Amino acid sequence: MFSLRAIITKPYIMIQNLSKENFNELHDAYPGAVEFFMQWFEEYKNEVNWEGLFGNNVEHLHAPIVRFDDIPFEMQNGIIARFELELFNNSFGKGKDEYVAIAEQYKSQIVKLFAELDEQIIKFKQKL
Repeated sequence: MFSLRAIITKPYIMIQNLSKENFNELHDAYPGAVEFFMQWFEEYKNEVNWEGLFGNNVEHLHAPIVRFDDIPFEMQNGIIARFELELFNNSFGKGKDEYVAIAEQYKSQIVKLFAELDEQIIKFKQKL
């Protein structure tokens, strides 16, 4: 069995997530913006079934409530990117079609990433 790590040349870097303290500092500096984000985030959690995703709705598991500051930075970054897209599109008069086009562009980038990675894996396996 081959190791994907052999293809990845850089070591994995763990980025510290945005903590509760970070958000408290942001709230102190920009209370209106942070409260607006938190209101949006509550709607987002309902939209994606946050409680179900993290097992918070299964009583017998007694799972701790997973909050935004509990998730890894990469997940936080994705959520903030969506917030930014929605805010930008709604605030500057761009409609749903443009938002969908941007989302489709991101999806195309993901497909391209996996296609390129697959090529590298095939080349790596051929060298074995």
